[in-house]
Amino acid sequence: MLAERAQAGAITFGVYGSLAWEVISGESYRHQASDIDLICEIASKRQLMIALGELALAADRLPCRLDGEIRFPDGNAVAWREVLAHLQTPEMPVLAKGQRDVALLPLVRLIETLSPEHRDD
Repeated sequence: MLAERAQAGAITFGVYGSLAWEVISGESYRHQASDIDLICEIASKRQLMIALGELALAADRLPCRLDGEIRFPDGNAVAWREVLAHLQTPEMPVLAKGQRDVALLPLVRLIETLSPEHRDD
């Protein structure tokens, strides 16, 4: 269901971490306490809200923890749970991982990189 809704919203998800290593190598990397790590590429505020809603819904339904990050258009990635927790206080800093560095940035600064509306048609 997450994949279908992501596709409908033109959102790209990728897998990283132990699940990705299993797919790439064919070896077993996960164990009973393993989580699933997803990266979500977004371009618009609409996509952000769809992604956060779908991630929260999937996290409630999965038998394991669902972790991962939202990657903003400027290349910074933030844990989706942290973005969700700070939506009502966007001036608060979040831990943003860039291509070369890690920084505490106000969530509002990252949200400002999003287009108000993104259409692929």
